[in-house]
Amino acid sequence: MGVFKISNPCPVQLNPDQPISEIIDLLIANKLCFAPVIKDQVLLGILSLATALKWTRSNEPLKNQGKVKDAMQTKIGPYQGGLDGKEGFPEGNCAFSREDSQGNSDGLITFKEAFTNLTQKMTTQNEFNQAILESAPVGIIALNALGEIIFMNKEAYRLLSVDSNIIGKPMKLVFPVSGLTNIIETGLTEFGQKLVVNGRTIISNRSPIILNDNICGAVAIFQDITELENISSQLASVKQLNLELDAIIESSFDGVMITNQEGVGIRINQALARLTGLDATNFEGKLIDDLFVKGIFEYESITIKALREGRTITNVQKVSTTGKEVLVTGNPIFDIEGKVHRVVTNVRDISELQNLKEKLKES
Repeated sequence: MGVFKISNPCPVQLNPDQPISEIIDLLIANKLCFAPVIKDQVLLGILSLATALKWTRSNEPLKNQGKVKDAMQTKIGPYQGGLDGKEGFPEGNCAFSREDSQGNSDGLITFKEAFTNLTQKMTTQNEFNQAILESAPVGIIALNALGEIIFMNKEAYRLLSVDSNIIGKPMKLVFPVSGLTNIIETGLTEFGQKLVVNGRTIISNRSPIILNDNICGAVAIFQDITELENISSQLASVKQLNLELDAIIESSFDGVMITNQEGVGIRINQALARLTGLDATNFEGKLIDDLFVKGIFEYESITIKALREGRTITNVQKVSTTGKEVLVTGNPIFDIEGKVHRVVTNVRDISELQNLKEKLKES
């Protein structure tokens, strides 16, 4: 499998036909606990010093006739335990086969080396996991089953304005209003819990830590939403202003129409609908100049003229649908670059005024 590399290749290689009595002295002389058994460059097994000694004691009359092949261990699987440790170390093995990328054995690795390498890899993985938690843009705090603080990341320290001396202390004493210890008792997950800490608004999600079907603690993930709440408050204020503006526009006895920089209607009030006999669908999302083209307005649109010339225009207009004569004023609104962004048009019914003037002339 090629998972591990042998840091110290074995200096002794055994032949299966060597006498066991010689091997014991050889292993002791080289300070080895085992050696590989190889024939024709093929790994046949391993013989450990402990196994050789045990064999000679068990076979005292034959100890001088015993061969390596009589006592060697032939079942040597490659170590397959990854970082998750699901495979683990085969029981009784003092060494494992090291394989190349094609699955061919090219040496041995000791149990100690395998364990050391696995420990190093797990340490590296733990350090990486720790870095992930520390880099998270949210606060994380964890308690053990006794309600004591066992972990806090950097953001949690910052948001709660505490230092590492808090580790090991009961949560109820440090933050009595947090409610996190209740999670250990209830085993329930809570979302969107809002707290005010150090003048900042914190929103927290909390859940129990479960291991082997048992609650062994609780964890909370929390975030500072103070700025979001400020923005939300500003949006609420803007919404309220819009409602008030709508109410003002609708309460006007004069007709009011708002168009964009392209002369397309955005909204009208009910007074304009009454003066023209046309509802909002004839204005909103439509080119206002089309009303002149369709003959609804007798003269060129005052709105379009104000948009084109970039100044306030006032003139009399005739509405064919109602026969009313109206006084129209178009007021351009400019953006920060000085370009016309909107046109607000005011429409006033002067038919009654004109009729009154005619009566005065006749009298």
